[in-house]
Amino acid sequence: RRLSDVEIITFWNGLNNETVGMSGMICLALRLQLATAVRRGEVAGAAWAEFDLEEARWTIPAERAKNSVEQLVPLNSLALSILADLKKLHDDEVEEDGEKNPASKWLFPSPRGGRPIIPSSISHALRRNLPHIGLENLTPHDLRRTAASLMGRLKVSRFIISRCLNHVDR
Repeated sequence: RRLSDVEIITFWNGLNNETVGMSGMICLALRLQLATAVRRGEVAGAAWAEFDLEEARWTIPAERAKNSVEQLVPLNSLALSILADLKKLHDDEVEEDGEKNPASKWLFPSPRGGRPIIPSSISHALRRNLPHIGLENLTPHDLRRTAASLMGRLKVSRFIISRCLNHVDR
């Protein structure tokens, strides 16, 4: 499924809806996936060390990529804004004793500590909250399809779209 332009706006704004029952980090994970067209698991397992914010790029290591090929993801201003919001969320977290938590190495740390969230937690949160967002039948992978479709509409070549999606030639 690919989102229409109106559905993209509904999705984006719906993540701000006060009735949405998912964490701010999950909302940002979904936005980052749409802004970068990367896979759900690559977003979920992202580590801050993979990002060069000054050069505006994200290097997904081969061991984390579905096809075992390192991927260089250029970061547009929207993706950089999402990362800035995410950093602020990390900085704002405080422990029970009032002290700041040390910065997690993960963009989306698991509540169980020491590891990133599992990819299915993004899917479950989205599925549970679709009525609050105002959409039906949407999965995180549909955000990737939508990004690819938008690139095609902008006349980006299929070869470049394939590279952006980190597909491997047969």
